Amino acid sequence: MMRRSRKPEIIAEAACRIFKKPKNFTGNFLIDDTFLAGEGISDFDQYRVDPSQPLQVDFFVPDSSSPPNGVTLGPKSR
Repeated sequence: MMRRSRKPEIIAEAACRIFKKPKNFTGNFLIDDTFLAGEGISDFDQYRVDPSQPLQVDFFVPDSSSPPNGVTLGPKSR
């Protein structure tokens, strides 16, 4: 399961950007990759533990939620 996960750096990057938001940016439900995509991040492979593995499905993310541009759920093609 760890090989199918993301590194903690994705949460650190999202948290850093959230802390820089104005005080009225509060009470939001955020998904790290969707939030970072909105902030201009497009290279999400840097956050994968093992890019050759598909990402583990996260049960906190609704099934109706599509990944943002730059995010692939399957293994990275070589």
